[in-house]
Amino acid sequence: MVDRAARITKERELLDGELARLHAAAPPEDLEPRLVELRRNAGLPPYHGVWVDAKLGSLPLLEVDHWLQWQRPQRGSDVAGALDVTRKTHPFGAVVDLSRQLREKDVEFVFVVFPSRLNLYPELVVPEVEKPPNLGDLAAATTGFLRLLNENDVETVDLVPAFVAARTLPPPTGAPEEKVAPGQLYRGHDLHWAQRGAELGAEIVAARLRQMAWFKEGPLVPGAGFELEDVPDGGWHRVRWSPGMPARDARDSPIVVLGDSFVTQHDEEGSSFADHLARFTGWPTDVLAPLGGAELRCRQLLAGRGDDLKGKKVVIWLLSDGLLRIATGFRPIPIFGEKPEEPDAPSRPRREKKDGDR
Repeated sequence: MVDRAARITKERELLDGELARLHAAAPPEDLEPRLVELRRNAGLPPYHGVWVDAKLGSLPLLEVDHWLQWQRPQRGSDVAGALDVTRKTHPFGAVVDLSRQLREKDVEFVFVVFPSRLNLYPELVVPEVEKPPNLGDLAAATTGFLRLLNENDVETVDLVPAFVAARTLPPPTGAPEEKVAPGQLYRGHDLHWAQRGAELGAEIVAARLRQMAWFKEGPLVPGAGFELEDVPDGGWHRVRWSPGMPARDARDSPIVVLGDSFVTQHDEEGSSFADHLARFTGWPTDVLAPLGGAELRCRQLLAGRGDDLKGKKVVIWLLSDGLLRIATGFRPIPIFGEKPEEPDAPSRPRREKKDGDR
């Protein structure tokens, strides 16, 4: 067991080490202008959800815009959007507020951020871009953001260094869209992580949960709840659940996971983040992960329960740094006591869902 203060201090040391390294490094000089060019060539303003041709498939223009808004200074500012935390609807306020509310109810909170496909495999997005010496440089502002959260007593898990260390080369140009190189963490043809990415993320988060005072092994173990299957040449595992033994949507679980489709991606084959978090902890998970709802809707669903999170020990908020930006979806909302706000109405008609949608 490691107490919460010690866990936060240890994470601060890791973030400080990464920030010190980043001060001596820089992302590839040609990346930012190429991203701006992609946006300009689309002929549409920022935040418009069209698809831009990119190597091995398609990329939502949103991914490019979010990177530029978060990792670079915005108009009238000399700091990256990630560090400009005084702006209204900056994610900082929502994260700090949720952490405070949960801690007041003696529920642990962990804010988990993982690198987007753009940060980890820029060559899948921008043709001919050179891979930077250290891909963590592309998420430098996110590292600074997590450090600010840490200073404000929020427990964080930064998955960027581990994902960079585990990165393998993407499939070659012209490879079938479904092709994923052994150990690759992202798919080549959409924005979601591959099976190995989901498994690696769950393994690291489970290791953090194991340090908490409340944690004890859950009832799910190999041979009693599930069987573990190694996927040949895949670099990942499949969890074969016993009949009637859910890995997620377990309302009585002590573990709540907030997020979007990244939480449940690959659940049809037993290799989602939720599957592996259950495997590594022994506890089925209570998942609130609506499509496109990682910023706001998952928190609205949590608030709408009205049960004061009875029996819950920890809430995990899992987010890609490709979603982090200044947006109304990141406004703070009350989780306890008050009547929850109504969900936001769609701002435009729904379009047909395509590969890569969250």
